[in-house]
Amino acid sequence: MDSTQRDVVSDIIRVLKYLPSVIQLSGSQVKNLVAPDTSGFLRPLAQLYYNDTANAYLDIADTNGYVAHRKISKQMATKLGLELLGQMIIPDLGTRYFGEAISTRLRNVLKEYTERQMLLESLANACDAGASEFGILLDEHEPASSNFFTDSMASLHAGHSLVLYNDGVFSPSDWDAICSTGDSLKADEAGRIGQFGLGSLAMFHVTEVGQICVVSLPSSRLTLS
Repeated sequence: MDSTQRDVVSDIIRVLKYLPSVIQLSGSQVKNLVAPDTSGFLRPLAQLYYNDTANAYLDIADTNGYVAHRKISKQMATKLGLELLGQMIIPDLGTRYFGEAISTRLRNVLKEYTERQMLLESLANACDAGASEFGILLDEHEPASSNFFTDSMASLHAGHSLVLYNDGVFSPSDWDAICSTGDSLKADEAGRIGQFGLGSLAMFHVTEVGQICVVSLPSSRLTLS
């Protein structure tokens, strides 16, 4: 992009920044507006996403639309009605899996399971996955200060991390079991120790954010860490 193109992009973004405060636009009028993507090309707002994630996820937007220019702030993106890239990667589960508000499900589970049961439930899940190893690590490294999955997660990375590891196989059905806690996915499988997957939510006694990291091995096995 040459200097002339950069100037044009800057002028367009400047107009978009003040347009909503000067003119009351209807929904249909907003949809007809265009804004620059990361390459400086003008795109309809309906095709643009605001990048609130680490840059490693930009290729996901490439198959569905375009990422808005970096000079478009999150505040401006909100006013223009741009969708967040993070919400496209991890859609809001709502009541699809839980059958009720997630906050309600968590509140009820934490009443049923104590903090002491958290590690036992994690061990039970490892056994259910056929694991031969189970480890616990307290990560006391200095928390990261950038490159979060989404900007809103920055405040949730201020402390240390508790890492639970096992070498069991993690399958797509296991992910469904976690999302469907309270349903009878485990109840239908003989030899399962975990109680309908509810115990996995006991981790919220000690954290506000739980992450599942899956490592793909050459043999195409998936292991949960």
